[in-house]
Amino acid sequence: AGKNHDAIGARVELTLPGLTQTRWVVSGSSFTAEGPRALHFGLGSADHVQQIVITWPSGAVQTIGAIHGDRRLRVVEAPSALVRPH
Repeated sequence: AGKNHDAIGARVELTLPGLTQTRWVVSGSSFTAEGPRALHFGLGSADHVQQIVITWPSGAVQTIGAIHGDRRLRVVEAPSALVRPH
């Protein structure tokens, strides 16, 4: 089996003041077509994200601290991400 370079199956939790949003990276949005794999989170009136927690398909968990909103991030699974038992 090849590597999962597109992170299909990754779970991403984004925490704002008073709210947590969850999205999954999926594939195959429609017949014979592939949609973008980028995840979009609406921040409402918040100007920053408190934390992003990514659970990779490998089981590794990676946390990204506070960042300003209104930006696009490209995240690669860190070799040092913690692997939690299933």
